[in-house]
Amino acid sequence: MKRHIDITAASCTVLILMMFGFGATTSLTVPFSNTPVSFGSAVASLRQLSLREVSSDRFFWFLPILLVPVSVFLLSHRKRTRIPSIAISFLLPLLFLDPSRAVAQFLFIPFITPSITIGMFAGSLDGETWSEGFVALAALGWWIVLWLVLFFLELRRANHALESTSEPARSAAPEATQG
Repeated sequence: MKRHIDITAASCTVLILMMFGFGATTSLTVPFSNTPVSFGSAVASLRQLSLREVSSDRFFWFLPILLVPVSVFLLSHRKRTRIPSIAISFLLPLLFLDPSRAVAQFLFIPFITPSITIGMFAGSLDGETWSEGFVALAALGWWIVLWLVLFFLELRRANHALESTSEPARSAAPEATQG
């Protein structure tokens, strides 16, 4: 089960980081407007972006910081290190949200994430939504959901391991009382 959890964590992390990078870069290039911007137009707007603009944006400092707890989680085999790395990964988005309303955004973002994601691919997001960085925020929402799910899967795996180690002790107990 650990292998399945790790594969899920790694593949979802890659997808979320791709969405986050795409959302952060398009927030710099899509013009602020009330008209819908298609996914293709958002991709096309990336051509006008320079590496200097990307490297100076605060969103991109998020990427290397995210990789540390993810790496610890994936390389670890003990729950003493896996559970804290899950907690750190879960809480990391708080560092990059608006400090005046970080907790409210942290709690609210996972609920609007599906609609922003669907709107992104359907082409129904307007220029304001793109330029305000809501696609990057939606990626953070998926990140929060991912690590919440992984937390419960890891607890389930730990409980299953506990039950399987205590099973021989339970089956040996009736034999001792019969003899």
